[in-house]
Amino acid sequence: MSNLYTTSVFRYCPQCGSQNGRTETEKLFACPDCGFLFFANPASAVGGILTNSKGKVLFVRRVKDPAKGKLNTPGGFVDPYESAEEAIAREVREEVNMEIRAIQYLASFPNIYTYRGVTYHTTDVFFVCEIAEEGAFTPNDEVAHIVFLDPAEVDSEEIAFDSTKRALAEYLRLRG
Repeated sequence: MSNLYTTSVFRYCPQCGSQNGRTETEKLFACPDCGFLFFANPASAVGGILTNSKGKVLFVRRVKDPAKGKLNTPGGFVDPYESAEEAIAREVREEVNMEIRAIQYLASFPNIYTYRGVTYHTTDVFFVCEIAEEGAFTPNDEVAHIVFLDPAEVDSEEIAFDSTKRALAEYLRLRG
């Protein structure tokens, strides 16, 4: 399988079943028989840099692929009809059972997320989040454990995704 957008996985036109459909570009699949067009645009995802009163950042260790065993910040895909802000609040609630009080946009970065042989191109939107309370964090089944670390001391090879590495570098740059 190619490392291209989703269009490279089509063998038949999803609308009419024709074998004449073709990938025009990395992001456009076209069927000349029925006129079907499929644009494989990036999916939206979010990540949260949750800080505690000591300036440390909450990291989760991933249980599942991709990047199983690596550190990441809480986050995930934006659901249909959901804003990025609603998505980060939901993801934090789902992954670590915590409510956030304040959300401030940090930056966005492209990312490649390969899962079960399909490559998803994402635009990852990162926020700095103030947590409602410190204490009892409860990881869900996608999280092995939760730890607060100084992001300046975390080995970048331990971070799951390039977009998260870039977001943490931007956070550190702005923090000064």
